[in-house]
Amino acid sequence: MLVYCWIISLSAIAQCVSPTLATPYQEDFETNDGNWFTGGVSSDWAWGSPSKPLIRNAGSGNNCWIVGGLTGNNYANGEASWLQSPCFDFSALKYPYISFVVFWETESRFDGANLQYSLDQGNTWINLGATSDAANCLNSNWYNFSSITYLAPVSPVKEGWSGNIQ
Repeated sequence: MLVYCWIISLSAIAQCVSPTLATPYQEDFETNDGNWFTGGVSSDWAWGSPSKPLIRNAGSGNNCWIVGGLTGNNYANGEASWLQSPCFDFSALKYPYISFVVFWETESRFDGANLQYSLDQGNTWINLGATSDAANCLNSNWYNFSSITYLAPVSPVKEGWSGNIQ
């Protein structure tokens, strides 16, 4: 499933009354924003067709979610933002997994992104994966940095993607 171009942190309080039950879930953001939403401090997430110096295309098709607006070189100074998906109920799945396209271009060690999930309607959040996870076909290209300084405002866990994917 191709879901987004960028993710800063999924750290929000969600009120998930009726989770999405359809599996497999696939979202390419071509028709609309997929009912994903953003928030946080100085959030400059945008949905649409990216046209940046480094990111000129979506992961599939034309549209995606991207931080720093659809054009330009930078994300907001002091940004501590998040992008949140619809809620899912995976309780009927024996081995759920996620696949997505992510591109990161951040100030190495200081800025970055991670992927989190909640089991209590967004009251607490848990990092998905760790830098110490053994790489295999299901988690290749996972976190590359163990202590990202400015993830702290939105995540107590500082592991994630930082620096330049290139």
